[in-house]
Amino acid sequence: MRPAAIVLIASALTASPALAEADATASGEEAYREACAECHRSPERLVRGMRGDESERRERLEAFLIDHHAPDEGMRQSVIAYLLSL
Repeated sequence: MRPAAIVLIASALTASPALAEADATASGEEAYREACAECHRSPERLVRGMRGDESERRERLEAFLIDHHAPDEGMRQSVIAYLLSL
């Protein structure tokens, strides 16, 4: 295998998690606009007062969204990724 091909493959493998997170954030923003923004106009306001590290904030959002109009796991995780990116 050529060295350039190895570098390209290695770059793709290490970039994949970042790309997946970016996709989740983008789809989460869209899902938020479609499903949440009518009542919760400011997503920044929702997360502004949340305390704790990212893991604790993720757990709180997960528990809240399960019972708050986000029963779909994929949508919920996307919205959480978006909110945590703010």
